[in-house]
Amino acid sequence: MKSTLYILTSFLCSYAGFSQFGPQQIISEIPNSFPKRIFSADIDGDGDKDILDASSGDDEIGWYENLDGFGSFSTRHLIKF
Repeated sequence: MKSTLYILTSFLCSYAGFSQFGPQQIISEIPNSFPKRIFSADIDGDGDKDILDASSGDDEIGWYENLDGFGSFSTRHLIKF
């Protein structure tokens, strides 16, 4: 079974002074993964929100780097603990 992580990206329209949601996009399709929690935070300190996911059944956290500040995300960086 494949689990799909859908993210509604948002970006700041600085000229209008408000945030907007972009189109829904798939950023990850991982077989046998069942995300239980999804968080957004600036993990790499570059000023834009990255995505973290925590899955059940394994001791892993996935980090998806926001590459351009407008919702283009990297592939999953695995964080084991």
